[in-house]
Amino acid sequence: RPNQQPARGLGVGRPSAMMDPDAHTICRLLERPVDIYENQRFWVGRGFSRKGLLPTERKPYSTADGSLSFRTVREAALSLLRYDVVANSGSKRRQGRRGWSYHEYDGRQQPHAQAVQETASALVAHDEDSDYECSVEDGADGGRLSLDERCGFEVYIDENATCDHEGWSYFPDFNNNSMLSPNNHRGILDFVRRRKLRRVAIFRPDFFLPKDVFQPCDFCDSKVVDDLSSAILDALCLATLYVSRTSLTDAQVLPLKAALIDTLAIGTNRPDGDKEHASNLNINKVKIRLTAFPEVSVGKPQLVQLVQPGYDDSLQEGMSRRRQLISNNYLSYEERTVLARLVIKDVDRYRFQMHCDSCSCREGDRCEYTLMTCPNDNCTAIYSRKYRDEHDEVCGYRRVPCPSGCGAAVARMDLHKHVRDECPMREAACPLSVVGCTACVRAGDISRHLSEGADAHFVLVANRMMEYQQLFRRMDGRIKELEERNAMLENVLRETAAKLQSKDDAKSAAGDVKKLDKRIGALETKCKTEFRKIENERRK
Repeated sequence: RPNQQPARGLGVGRPSAMMDPDAHTICRLLERPVDIYENQRFWVGRGFSRKGLLPTERKPYSTADGSLSFRTVREAALSLLRYDVVANSGSKRRQGRRGWSYHEYDGRQQPHAQAVQETASALVAHDEDSDYECSVEDGADGGRLSLDERCGFEVYIDENATCDHEGWSYFPDFNNNSMLSPNNHRGILDFVRRRKLRRVAIFRPDFFLPKDVFQPCDFCDSKVVDDLSSAILDALCLATLYVSRTSLTDAQVLPLKAALIDTLAIGTNRPDGDKEHASNLNINKVKIRLTAFPEVSVGKPQLVQLVQPGYDDSLQEGMSRRRQLISNNYLSYEERTVLARLVIKDVDRYRFQMHCDSCSCREGDRCEYTLMTCPNDNCTAIYSRKYRDEHDEVCGYRRVPCPSGCGAAVARMDLHKHVRDECPMREAACPLSVVGCTACVRAGDISRHLSEGADAHFVLVANRMMEYQQLFRRMDGRIKELEERNAMLENVLRETAAKLQSKDDAKSAAGDVKKLDKRIGALETKCKTEFRKIENERRK
């Protein structure tokens, strides 16, 4: 997919104790890979060629799943850069960029960090009307493309990819099931192939806001950023669920993502009228637009779906899986965070109630919006410095003294368990309560209690043993009585079985006699018949 790998940003992520001092420039150092797949078909006598693709197949360049395909590299490059299904050109081209532009290509490989830093430094001085996008049309001969004809895209071979030395993977056809098992050479049944082309895109905040608005420190109110970031993700996930509950393709997601970024209207949310409360009002307007985005962009679910049993439950379950899928493949955490920060800078450009207004905020102690990680062990929460005390009051990992006064420091989330099961100052029953000790002492004093009450405990144990002996005697007598009754019942059972057997024998003998009677009767009848025949013959 065009952003199959998450966007990366220098200074973006979970810091160990505090964000890097240079993290105030993360909006200008965010980047993501743009992947295009080159497709070809094999024909006998012609070999592999882009011109050999069938009209019903994907075009020469496509996304990974083939749901979006293009005729030229330039068309694919601009479309996937801007999340447009069809790349626009002409005087209004800048309107569809949605924050991304390609690195300048100078014909040589640059180290990753160096390339990003050089591009970021160039943003301030770069002319507004110039761009980093490709302007070279795709080669028309259908053969191999030079690096310039690929618009700066280079063949990219994954570490574990199944492909040949040129990056080609071979398949029987472009069916999704067939492409699950690629070959690194052409087999007798392999008639199509594809390879991945990649170019790195860098985020351009100047596409949204003027330099004097986005250039100050990028640190913003962490609560507002998190709320907006979650609202952006939920809006896109819900919209894709309205489109399809099961499958998810680039053709479904990328146009919705483009519409979602346009819905944020970054650069046009500036406050008007009363600037005293304008920031909060405009943030709420953005949230309202995000809430309405799924229905506006896709439409409400049909009434038949709404009345289905369990519709809301299945939608909630689908949202959980869809959030993970969208975040991993289409709208990364870093990109959502940068968009949320730009929205805040847009709506709060005058009052600075939700972000920092300093252009040299490199000393973390000077900025109340500096991102921090919780200093408590195992806690991964990240928040603005202004919320440090607020978080510390509710952090479950903060170690607090035991309220019972045992002197132990326990994580707040484990405090109840400690007081109930582990604290030496808790009230505990004597271990010999099973033999009658009713004392209730502190858990830490149980050893002393056992030592001091050894004589009393011995008496309790001896009395309990005597009780057990008496019980054992009664049980022995009862067992003997039951054994005798069992023996008597076994004798009665044997006698009854013998009687039943004799009855069965008598019944069997009576049956045999009846059978003999029937046979004798049959023989008598037969004899009489024969005698009659003989008598008749004599008379004749």
